[in-house]
Amino acid sequence: MFEYDEGALREIAHSVLAFAREFGASDAAVEASESSGLSVNVRKGRVETIEQNRDKGIGVTVYVGQRRGHASSTDFSPQALRETVKAAWEIARHTAEDPCAGLPDEDTLASDPEDPQLFHEWPIDAEQAVALAQRIERAAFDTSPAIRNSDGASVSVSHGHFVLANTRDFSGGYRHSRHTTSCSPIARRGREMQRDDWYSSNCNPDRLADAQALGRYAAERALSRLGARRIATQRVPVLFEAPLACGLLGHFVQAASGGALYRHSSFLVDSLGQRLFPEHLDIVEDPFLPGELGSAPFDSEGVATQRRNVVERGVIEGYFLSTYSARKLGMRTTGNAGGSHNLRFASRQTRPEDSFEAMLRKLGRGLLVTELMGQGVNYVTGDYSRGASGFWVEDGRIAHPVEEITIAGNLREMFGAIVAVGADENTRGTKRTGAGLIGEMGGAGGRAGKRAGRGGVRPTIKGSSSAVCAVSAASIHLTSSDFVSAIRVSMLENRMFVSERSSARSNFVARSVFIAERSSAMSFFVAERNSISSSFVATRSSAMSFFVAERSSVSSSFVAARSSAMSFFVARTCACRL
Repeated sequence: MFEYDEGALREIAHSVLAFAREFGASDAAVEASESSGLSVNVRKGRVETIEQNRDKGIGVTVYVGQRRGHASSTDFSPQALRETVKAAWEIARHTAEDPCAGLPDEDTLASDPEDPQLFHEWPIDAEQAVALAQRIERAAFDTSPAIRNSDGASVSVSHGHFVLANTRDFSGGYRHSRHTTSCSPIARRGREMQRDDWYSSNCNPDRLADAQALGRYAAERALSRLGARRIATQRVPVLFEAPLACGLLGHFVQAASGGALYRHSSFLVDSLGQRLFPEHLDIVEDPFLPGELGSAPFDSEGVATQRRNVVERGVIEGYFLSTYSARKLGMRTTGNAGGSHNLRFASRQTRPEDSFEAMLRKLGRGLLVTELMGQGVNYVTGDYSRGASGFWVEDGRIAHPVEEITIAGNLREMFGAIVAVGADENTRGTKRTGAGLIGEMGGAGGRAGKRAGRGGVRPTIKGSSSAVCAVSAASIHLTSSDFVSAIRVSMLENRMFVSERSSARSNFVARSVFIAERSSAMSFFVAERNSISSSFVATRSSAMSFFVAERSSVSSSFVAARSSAMSFFVARTCACRL
């Protein structure tokens, strides 16, 4: 599978550090890595793409005092490695000193790191991957005749390993894998089309969602969106589906990251020890969960990771800092160079029975958001404004799908208004949470929604002003029957909506008669106008012909007279010369 084993990568890394010492570097760090992968995509049963990749690379950072230089290469030959180190050294010699630059302190580096068990080989070839993708897409098409099209189904396989080392006697590395299946069906009814998707990703292929279940679930999501309507601008509670609640957690991580904090480009500057969330909420980081994608014994600098409460009882207890950002802030690194590790957003009030249906009942009347669009998050002020679609909920039950809405607010207010977090937990990347219910946000639909999307400090949702953020738990095997049953209720409501539209068709026919009469009158008007226009053009053409003829006659007379005068002048000139 790999061209280089772990021992060979360690040898390469140590030779790079030796070259750095030869050039006179005061410190150096190196990462050597190798990966291989396969990706296939099918659409409507036909293969669209098959990609296979095999990559390797080395990156070296050299310090000359507090001057820093970096260079990389994909050539592992000794000569290429030496030239790469020299390039980094030359860069370091000519850069300005930075008092915060340098390797991590020795007491922060990991010692004897354990394997996080992230490597699970998936021995699947291109033909098998294509067959799996076709099976996923076929399950989507078989769900309903209304699934008429597809953006495709895909299967992705990735394996890799790396070694990280520096001149302060740190050396560590491990193997890792990540495998993904996905499907994006398109539902159609009449002229209306709706698209949705779903995917499953894990380091272990045995923990991926069942192919049939994934395709069927993606199709049911697309079908449930048919008949979507706009909603009036209003303030209501908002329930974020679990995958989107993971996104809200991501916004917190971005705002609490060291880079944003020391640049003063975050609304959470100097927020350590302050309350941001309600008292019942905690955010826990645990990098030591075996087999979870966010697990790591050390960060991308070799600093040891740690289990900690980032938020405890709503109070911010920690940031996400690398060595450099920590020094800029006068603090100590938290081992988050490269990002967060297995963050879990949870409420002390959540009970095992707080399923997705229970979260809908807590929502009561409001907006369930299942898709967000755009990047309208301002981390400096915390202002939040994004396009959204989902479902309108009445009396704790899905009433009908909604679209073309904008939800807007401020992250500080939104975080403080989280009422509940569901037990329907879902993992997206390195973050895990259930559906999130926010007590109040603003929502707008139609033109009013567009205005709300352009600004405003108060939370605004097109159709809903209050956002209730509830995190819903979804099984990794996509067996969330609560959500599917809720979707089916929505589909029944859609059929009722269609019958209402049918009863309104008679009004449409009456309007058609009016339009036909209007079209007849328009035809007469156009004919009259064309007749008048033709007469005008004919008259204008006749006048133009007369004018041209007159002008030609006058011009001919002028030319004849000028020619006669010219002949007389020439004759007199000749006579004078004689």
